[in-house]
Amino acid sequence: MSRFAALALLLLGIPGALAGAVRPQAAAGASRLFVANVDSDTVTEYVSPSTKPITIRKGINAPEALALDASGDLFVANCGEPCGGRGRGEVTEYAPPYTGTPITIVVGVDVPEAVALDASGDLFVANSSTITEYRPPYTAAPAATIGNGWGASHALVITKSSNLLVANCDLGCMEGHDPGTVTVFTPPYAGTAATIVNGIKYPEALALDSSADLFVENARTVMEYTPPYTGTPTTVSTGEIGGGIALDGKDNLFIAKCISSCAANRRDAVLLYAPPYTSAPRIIRKCIRDPLAITLDAVGNLFVAEDGSECGGRGTGEVTEYAPPYTGAPTTISNGVNHPVALLVTR
Repeated sequence: MSRFAALALLLLGIPGALAGAVRPQAAAGASRLFVANVDSDTVTEYVSPSTKPITIRKGINAPEALALDASGDLFVANCGEPCGGRGRGEVTEYAPPYTGTPITIVVGVDVPEAVALDASGDLFVANSSTITEYRPPYTAAPAATIGNGWGASHALVITKSSNLLVANCDLGCMEGHDPGTVTVFTPPYAGTAATIVNGIKYPEALALDSSADLFVENARTVMEYTPPYTGTPTTVSTGEIGGGIALDGKDNLFIAKCISSCAANRRDAVLLYAPPYTSAPRIIRKCIRDPLAITLDAVGNLFVAEDGSECGGRGTGEVTEYAPPYTGAPTTISNGVNHPVALLVTR
């Protein structure tokens, strides 16, 4: 049984737990799921798929990425007009329970597509041509503006040693244009970045395992690089990908994949590779249609954001949750979901 399913049963056994305007409460240690819905300008928060979500609307403007700090504050990268919203975008910060007026970060922000926080709480924002760094409480001008090495940045990850890795790909990462790069910046991020080009072609997503090995999702490959990332990479997976990558606590690698053409058939899947990623993957296929993002919680439950509505969604997409070992039917979350493009789950 998934954690969300178990939580739903628990709540049903508490008289009045969901009555009136009382905010749904998660069981101790339970995960909370946040979904960025770009078409409705909302972020929805779920403590269970069977309860009505908490809907965050204030300040949301074409949300593209989510992050949480150590205090549970939620950061939303709002892409703005280029993603169907307004203006050049902003980053909004919400303190729990996320219902109040957010802090809005505008200075230095331009069409943000990714956000990340380091161990000290510094916030990094991937903009159209720069990375900006903000220090708590994030109300001042950027502490640093970092050249990203190439075009627009689509993904950020930060290593335990505070190295900043950035996936750069201009002109929408389209075939026929420059294939892009991954750049590696070391603190204090003022020097020349190391540039990874070997095996890079239209990078869209990044992930790190427990040994700081870097996984790059390109348009048609997933490549693995070992520190310091300057050597020849290993090809983990090939074919049409584009739906996100994630690792669980055991370094199992999950790749959301569009097999052939996402729009033309129903053979989309999530591929599960166990270390050292040299064996054929397990295939998770039930209910997956047009995957856009994936994430996992601390016990290995897999969440897939889908633009399709294969298993009970309302035509505006859905999120499906798969409990290990991922062989059973998933739980479908569709209430409040509207073209989900990013997921975040508390661990």
